[in-house]
Amino acid sequence: MTSSLSTWSPGRLQRLFRHYNQKFWRGKLPAWGLRIEPVPSGGYGCMDRTTKTLTVDVSEHRDDAEVRATLLHEMAHLAAHFLSRAKPGHNSAFFEQVERLLRLEAPITVGFPENQNRPHLDTVPARFRRCRAAMKKYYARQQRELEALERQHGKVHVIELADEFYEVGSRGVGWRSAVAAINAELGILDADDEPLPFFKATMKKVRAAHRRGMRDHRLLRPPAWALERSRWPDPTGYQSSTYLA
Repeated sequence: MTSSLSTWSPGRLQRLFRHYNQKFWRGKLPAWGLRIEPVPSGGYGCMDRTTKTLTVDVSEHRDDAEVRATLLHEMAHLAAHFLSRAKPGHNSAFFEQVERLLRLEAPITVGFPENQNRPHLDTVPARFRRCRAAMKKYYARQQRELEALERQHGKVHVIELADEFYEVGSRGVGWRSAVAAINAELGILDADDEPLPFFKATMKKVRAAHRRGMRDHRLLRPPAWALERSRWPDPTGYQSSTYLA
């Protein structure tokens, strides 16, 4: 931690919450409690609808600016939940709040965490242009790193979605779980869990491939090549060194 991280208390966070609530939401957000403690699932902060509290793990931050940005991030979740009645998550309702904050020049940062570390920027709807502009540099750097790997190790294998869905199906992973796992690696859904155009265009093909994989799994005779090259040690983990072109 750097010396720019000063002492924080729940009371100080609560005062900052009230200030931001009045400045950016005209006092419309409910007065939830503030906690400073580790987040059970890891990360910088979280929103708990059951206890009506926002939690910030100050120890995970390098300076005061990051603490303020995390508080605004969690307040954006609260606004999406309370004002838009949206389901939890980094969906359009959340991005609408972050877009507002950027327009109002609030001290919030936008990067991979706001996009839930999704593999490419297309998962953020195009109408959130400020969010996309703020994230662009992070994704440009990621692309440069991938290109450097290509130069070092040769052409990276391009994934065929149908092959991926067949392989997952051959492991007995159902359709919804397969979509969720492959989305986490390749980014085939947008922020609202709707299929991106390239995935939607191949939906019929990948569904058929997944059904073939499930059939082979039920018959207990997946092809040998699938077992040899599988990146699926279990139905919940997706480990790949390749990417979708």
